[in-house]
Amino acid sequence: MFVPINRQNSCRVPAARTGNREIIGPLDHWMNQLFGTVPTVAPQGGVKQSDTEYMLKLDVPGFEGNEFDIRVREKTLVVKAEHKLEDGSVERTFERAWELPEDVVGTSVEAGYRNGVLSLKLPKAAKPDWQKIEVK
Repeated sequence: MFVPINRQNSCRVPAARTGNREIIGPLDHWMNQLFGTVPTVAPQGGVKQSDTEYMLKLDVPGFEGNEFDIRVREKTLVVKAEHKLEDGSVERTFERAWELPEDVVGTSVEAGYRNGVLSLKLPKAAKPDWQKIEVK
């Protein structure tokens, strides 16, 4: 199915929004004090499969739809997002990459973002039907 390429998911949010200092390691806490951001766990999500497509959903609240950069090259899917403040400074980022199954048609991927959930439809290539071969 979908194989994560990079385990170093980056999703940064302001410390005030994490609300749970017990899960922040000492180094992360120190970095938060210096820079005002703290890495969080990778967004939750899942993949569903039908006969015609894969549906990938990721919970990535705090972004706008136009802040996502989604790209497919060969059998690799990359999803990036960057939320900037009015002064141009980056408040939070997210990046994740997957190796796609062989049957995905990368040129026909559709994406939507609503209520903090990014949805990607990845259509499957049509399976060829059996062809009857005439013997002459």
